[in-house]
Amino acid sequence: MDQVQLLTLWIPLLAAGALLVRVGQALAAVGTARAKNAASAAARNLCDLSVTVLAFSLIGVHLLTKGTTARFIGNNADIPINFEALTLHFAAMVLIASGLIAPAVAGRSKWIVPLFGGLLISLLLFPILGRWVFYGWLHGAGLIDIGGALPIHLAGALCGAVAVYWVGPRMGKYNHDGSTSIIPPHQPALPATGTLFMIAGWLPYVMGSTLLHAFDGGAAGGAAGMAAAALNALIAAAAGGVGGMIITRLRYTQDNLSALYTGLLGGAVAITAACGTIAPWQAAALGLIAGVLTPLFAQWLDFKCRLDDPGQVLAPHATGAIIATLGAAVFSPSTLSGKVHAIGVGCLAIGIVAMVAILLSSAVFAALARVAGLRVSEQDEFDGLDLAQHDLNAYPDFQQTMIKSYHLREQ
Repeated sequence: MDQVQLLTLWIPLLAAGALLVRVGQALAAVGTARAKNAASAAARNLCDLSVTVLAFSLIGVHLLTKGTTARFIGNNADIPINFEALTLHFAAMVLIASGLIAPAVAGRSKWIVPLFGGLLISLLLFPILGRWVFYGWLHGAGLIDIGGALPIHLAGALCGAVAVYWVGPRMGKYNHDGSTSIIPPHQPALPATGTLFMIAGWLPYVMGSTLLHAFDGGAAGGAAGMAAAALNALIAAAAGGVGGMIITRLRYTQDNLSALYTGLLGGAVAITAACGTIAPWQAAALGLIAGVLTPLFAQWLDFKCRLDDPGQVLAPHATGAIIATLGAAVFSPSTLSGKVHAIGVGCLAIGIVAMVAILLSSAVFAALARVAGLRVSEQDEFDGLDLAQHDLNAYPDFQQTMIKSYHLREQ
């Protein structure tokens, strides 16, 4: 079996393993939602997955890899691999980004918000930004981003942040006196368990990205590069968990579960740009920095920016993506002038990706807000989306809720 056949075999297997990330995202979305919205969180995850896979596989992947030889946009992906295998790999990556929208706007948004968010990412954001990063002018300028830290994690997080801004916070989250109410998740063990699934899926995710990068002219690849990427991903995630423990011990003198799993996830994201091109101690450094900064950034978004993110997904992906991009430049195997150039290109890429993601997302969600509205009614939000949109209760034997508006809608 030659190299092309091996590549065509390994890429789909690794992409299938990377789908564990989406399993973890589903568990986290259900656990961080309130009990009255748990079934809705699960349903939206399934619907978003369905729409995103179809849109990207039938249209988005062609925009990403084919159709032009313009240098600014990016050359055709000239990779010796079965096109279906390539599509599967990129689809697994896109699902990570689209999975950030629904948990960020959980509990008060209409169905169209995560669905159109998934369409936006799969048809515009990732094809445009991914082409620039992987094949286009940013790649040619020297950007180091093997696993898609910018077109997947930063773009997905910013798209989610724009959606949160347009939808608005949950009822009772922010008070008139300027204070912020804590609305705890109904089952905090589920996002912790989901994080373990995400870490398990992160290993094949970075392994597949490393292997694909090697066959696209990258320097690191093969069995050694794949093993290094998997080890670095695990080390970075573990270091992120340690960073989360450190910051919560310093601030609260006890462990905070939310900071632990967001720190782990932030550490995992922090390795996606460099993958297996750096040493394990460097991966640990990036993960530790991300683990410390992610909980702080999450609190800043909540208390200062007043962006209500029940799923706690915006901070780890945005923070980790920026650290990943700059860390890959700092630890790149080049001279001092080469590192300075790589850092400059990384900063430029971060700014470009942020601008494109915010502008496109703002245009889409502003249009949706004007045409169809983004929020459910106050009655539906009070009753819970399980009852209002699915006519069921995720916990019928344990949850006893006084429904005030349900029977009014029957009249």
